[in-house]
Amino acid sequence: MHGFVKRRKSGQAIVLVAASVLVLTAILALALDGGGIYLERRQLQNAADSAALAAAENLWTSTPPNYASMHNQALSTLAKNLGISTAGVVPTNTPGGGSPWSISPNYQLTVQASTYDYQVTLQHTHPVVVAPIHGFASTLQLQVQATAQNENLPYAIVLLQSGAVPTYSNLQMTSAGTALNLTGPGGGNPLDRGGIFSNASIDPGSGNIYFSPCSAGPPASTAGPGTSGDLWAVAETAADGGRVNGQTFCNQTAPSSWKVPSSALPDPGYPEPPAPNVTNPTSTILGGNTILCPGQYTNRISATGTYILYPGVYHVAADVDISGTLRTFNSGDSYPVTNPCGAGTTLTSWGSFDQGAILEIQPANSSGSTNCSRNLLSTASGSTLNLSASAKYFNVSIYVEELPTWQSVCSTSPLGSNVVRITGGGTYNIQGTIYGPADNMQINSGGSTSSLNQVIAWTLTLGGGSAINENFVPNHVPYLKGLTH
Repeated sequence: MHGFVKRRKSGQAIVLVAASVLVLTAILALALDGGGIYLERRQLQNAADSAALAAAENLWTSTPPNYASMHNQALSTLAKNLGISTAGVVPTNTPGGGSPWSISPNYQLTVQASTYDYQVTLQHTHPVVVAPIHGFASTLQLQVQATAQNENLPYAIVLLQSGAVPTYSNLQMTSAGTALNLTGPGGGNPLDRGGIFSNASIDPGSGNIYFSPCSAGPPASTAGPGTSGDLWAVAETAADGGRVNGQTFCNQTAPSSWKVPSSALPDPGYPEPPAPNVTNPTSTILGGNTILCPGQYTNRISATGTYILYPGVYHVAADVDISGTLRTFNSGDSYPVTNPCGAGTTLTSWGSFDQGAILEIQPANSSGSTNCSRNLLSTASGSTLNLSASAKYFNVSIYVEELPTWQSVCSTSPLGSNVVRITGGGTYNIQGTIYGPADNMQINSGGSTSSLNQVIAWTLTLGGGSAINENFVPNHVPYLKGLTH
């Protein structure tokens, strides 16, 4: 009897050992295959991220875009990171490049370029080691995806109006003698002057456009080679084209003409930095030398004296009206400056702080009423507007919010929402970007030192009868590069 019990227990032990072996083997499979899968997925993701970033750098190197160059850059970066050869892949000059491509050993790559983004989708067949012993598949399909953005528009003027009135000239120059001078930053790339990109038509009217350096117009200098001073018009009218052809635009790829882009530019959708949760008076009328604090302004800001913007974000629910001076800090101010706004650090000395500020202007009145021709930002004769660029705010100096449902509310030509109006012979120096993607803007010539960097608008009218200087500095345009997901 006792011998029978012992034999039965020994049989149970065999079953337990067998079950334990299965469990241990499963744990081993998890450790070996799971660890290998994790490491390869991480390697694939790093490779896809690098490829998307490298290709996105080429989004704005040519107009129309050279998609083949982007795809080849993605392939080259991928090959370096994974240690594989992509020599047999020949991309087409299209947004998708002819992908998906099969790349040995066991990789599949799909790419897709758009106006502001480049996406990489990478798949790999991963062999597993232990799992097949237990009846599982011998391979596992891994997939990763990376999207990189590049929204740095390399143009001095970008005009987004199109479609609704396709023959409308969204750049118009009025007043005889009005001259638009586009000048580069000097230094290593002095011919990087930016250009003009219109989703509709460019009308020089009775004015003139000069891409300095250019011997044909002010400032007089020697013309040089280069292609960054081009006019791009999606739907140039015959009348506007005749006026353009009658001018001399030196340093263009196709002189005395405009170039036709492959498609219109959409709104880049630059983000709006949040303003401090501090509500300032409903009406701020300042005289004398006053420092203004960042925050929420529920009604008009009217600068009648010298009005200095403490670094930060200013959200204005109505207008900014300048008859005196509105500016950021400069090297001529006395330092240190103790923060009058109740937070932050003292401005110890010039060069030790970012003096940038951003004006965010809301089109709708606080009462909720809408006037499509209302001036959101206006200057008067003798006024001064000086705004520094700040990377903290993506180098946007003036941000005009889009008026909700403006397409139906503002139904008269040329369409758009409210107006940025810099006129009256004042002096202005805006080092960052004026960003109003649904806004009609009017800018006239100012004092001799007046200059702009970049304007992104729905439409733009230039006038004043003298020079309007656009000193295009690529480092001062909105900087939005990197991975989005």
